[in-house]
Amino acid sequence: MPVQKIATSKTVCISENASLFEVSKKMKKYNVGAVVVVKDAEADLTPVGIITDRDIVVELVATGVDPNDVYIKEILVDDLMTVKEGSSVQEAISSMKKKGVRRVPIVNEENKVVGIVSMDDLLMLMVKELCELVDIVRQQHL
Repeated sequence: MPVQKIATSKTVCISENASLFEVSKKMKKYNVGAVVVVKDAEADLTPVGIITDRDIVVELVATGVDPNDVYIKEILVDDLMTVKEGSSVQEAISSMKKKGVRRVPIVNEENKVVGIVSMDDLLMLMVKELCELVDIVRQQHL
């Protein structure tokens, strides 16, 4: 199954030049714990990173810094992993395991963000498939 089938297509993105205050407001508005950071949210959806609510806590709350004074690009890690939209679910899982990440942006052939897949998305798919197997076993034992 292509990973794009289970990915969230309405991905919340923000420009790398935004402040942590701005990304926090966006997380609250869209009720998400992670935002894909792109070169320019208006013109260039090339992903450069992911910022999570945990990143904000570690960078701000733990250090007492003003969220208006810290910009996303200052705290991003350089090794962003993406998955092509035609990749299989298994390829996405393998890549996430190798990198030790819980979320990964899905990109098209032009390397533009078209979605995001999370460990939760993958677990929900597996639970659904396991339930289908359980139904088969139940039917066979009736």
